[in-house]
Amino acid sequence: MGQDRTNLQQSMRCALAATCVSLLVAVLGDSGEDASPSILVMGSSGLIGSALVEALEAASHAVIGVDIAAPPIRRYASDPEGERDGPSQYFNLDLRKPESLATFDGQAIRFVFFLACDVGGSKYIDNSPAATQRRILQNNLELFQTVLPWLQSRQLPFIYTSSYLQNEAMPYGTVKRLGEMWVRHMELGRTVRLWNIFGFQPVGLRSHVLNDWISACTEKENIQALTDGLESRQFLHVNDTAAGLIAMMDNFASMPEVTDMSSGVWLQLRDLGEAVIGVAKQHSLKCVIEWSAKSAKKRKMPSPTEVAALHAVWRPRVSLEDGISDIFSAHQDQTINKRARDGGGMCSVNQDCREGVL
Repeated sequence: MGQDRTNLQQSMRCALAATCVSLLVAVLGDSGEDASPSILVMGSSGLIGSALVEALEAASHAVIGVDIAAPPIRRYASDPEGERDGPSQYFNLDLRKPESLATFDGQAIRFVFFLACDVGGSKYIDNSPAATQRRILQNNLELFQTVLPWLQSRQLPFIYTSSYLQNEAMPYGTVKRLGEMWVRHMELGRTVRLWNIFGFQPVGLRSHVLNDWISACTEKENIQALTDGLESRQFLHVNDTAAGLIAMMDNFASMPEVTDMSSGVWLQLRDLGEAVIGVAKQHSLKCVIEWSAKSAKKRKMPSPTEVAALHAVWRPRVSLEDGISDIFSAHQDQTINKRARDGGGMCSVNQDCREGVL
């Protein structure tokens, strides 16, 4: 009888407290219905977001993706024969508009990855014209003004992706630094600074240098470098980045306000070029790199801080060569598929095929 009375009292308290149900679901898990809280990935169609969605779903997490761009059609190393087009729940929204977040009213969300900033490689964030620089400032400010107050009002734990360039005197560095300062004053927010993430992307205004080099090598067997290649960088594969973000989420309480995520290995771009040429040979390609006489812009390049809380649960696993090889395979697949769509037939990527000889 005493146990029954205790159970009744607990049931009444649950009925009176709306949060009790959410807590029970979070602790006990899904009961077989679609009631488990989801992970919201803002920026799910980008380089990092698409890899993160794949990794989360592979780990059986319920994922909601949102992006202003359509989900990418891309080749995944874990699914080499097939193609995927994004998370099972996807919303095409412009998060700069406050009304867009009303879409998630009533949605059970337990964690958020804020990857939706207006970003790109150096040709976009550093070398684009003044109008583009103003757009970087405006787009990201509007995102912060909409998303961050919403996260605060929903009391959702989240990770904001910043950059090692946050100290640079340029619009991109300025908005990343502003985002860090804003998140620092939100008790449920954490910042991760990323260092030169690489993976397959269609070549465009926002694509990154390593990806562009491999694309040029695949299509023309010639890479035109924009600098003399004497600058050094650290590179981290996008799959390792996704794994690191999930590790931060899983160990959120032990993460500091700001975490650097990188390979920890400095590499001169000339050495990176040699690695690309070496892997190209494995893909039956003979590439050459023509280096510019122009030096890269001087940057403040502090080494990333190794955060014990992160490195206790995560280390990079994808080697530079394996990551480069995967990008080569993706670009070669893209070239083959494009020729097939254009009526050129299917063929392996070799010299005859590249010249249109079937």
